[in-house]
Amino acid sequence: MAVLLFGMIGVATHVVGWIFVMPKYWPTLMYCRNQCFALSFLLACVQILDFLSFHHLFGPWAIIIGDLMKDLGRFLAVLAIFVFGFSMHIVALNQPFRNLNKPEDNKYARQARRKVFSDVTMNPLFSFELLFFAVFGQTTTEQTRVHRNDTNTQPAWTNYLFKIVFGIYMLVSVVVLINLLIAMMSDTYQRIQAQSDIEWKYGLSKLIRNMHRTNTAPSPLNLVTTWLMWLIHRCKNRLSKKKRTSLVHMIGTQRQDQLSARSKAGAKWLSKVKRGQVVPKDSTRLSVVHLSPLGSQLSISNTTRIENVVDWEIIAKKYRTLMRDEPEEPITKESEADTADEESEIVPNNIAAAPP
Repeated sequence: MAVLLFGMIGVATHVVGWIFVMPKYWPTLMYCRNQCFALSFLLACVQILDFLSFHHLFGPWAIIIGDLMKDLGRFLAVLAIFVFGFSMHIVALNQPFRNLNKPEDNKYARQARRKVFSDVTMNPLFSFELLFFAVFGQTTTEQTRVHRNDTNTQPAWTNYLFKIVFGIYMLVSVVVLINLLIAMMSDTYQRIQAQSDIEWKYGLSKLIRNMHRTNTAPSPLNLVTTWLMWLIHRCKNRLSKKKRTSLVHMIGTQRQDQLSARSKAGAKWLSKVKRGQVVPKDSTRLSVVHLSPLGSQLSISNTTRIENVVDWEIIAKKYRTLMRDEPEEPITKESEADTADEESEIVPNNIAAAPP
């Protein structure tokens, strides 16, 4: 998103400057445009680390770099507190003063007190910059003194104060904070490396999830593909509006949308079961007529009535025999044969046909 944003800012700067800005200011405008493009390109290169997470070696490294950046952010927050405090101290050390030993010294003191902050000769921002780059060894004690060559502005003994303050700052920032940062980074590296396989799979799953949720086209190309897909979608919607769907189809689609995945799977299984059922041959079994959801169309399904599933008289006799301990009536061979024939022809509706 940031890559696309800075790229659009660069293009907008070029177009707006070409139309509204005078030609004599075009070099400055082009310089600002190039900075936007450079920042966009830098962020695009950094984004490559996100796509390297699919690799078993570079995946944990990308995660380690991301966590190390978090440690670096915490370190910079603590470092900024000390740099700001010591920069204000450096500003106070650069205040010019001298004792009132002569009459001209009184005149100098009155002139210095005419304006507010007239005795502040060191810029706080410049002092902050010097102390920040002192962490990298780019600043010395002499650079923090503004009046290092003027003995009339400050006495010579103030030079020792500069050295003491600068030495304390270097001890705190370099010896303490830098080593704290190294310890934090080492702990982060060991923690992630110990479970590199889990971290790699987690990063890979995040990459796949983001690829499914976002467009597959990279940042510069999705400006074209997004509009193209939007136009295709609008055309499809207009074509679908022209085709009038029947009421049966609308209600059928609504019912399908309302069904859950489990209900759809159950309906599919029931349809397979009905295909394998054996239709009873008994002429007394009538087909049941069911009304469709519209009430205008009829769907006829051959089902077995419950009265014809079994011989309920025999079941009732056996039940009474079990409950009352009554002797069963003798069953003749002819009745047994008839019963066997009827049971062989009857197949319950809820039992599928056995495979051959």
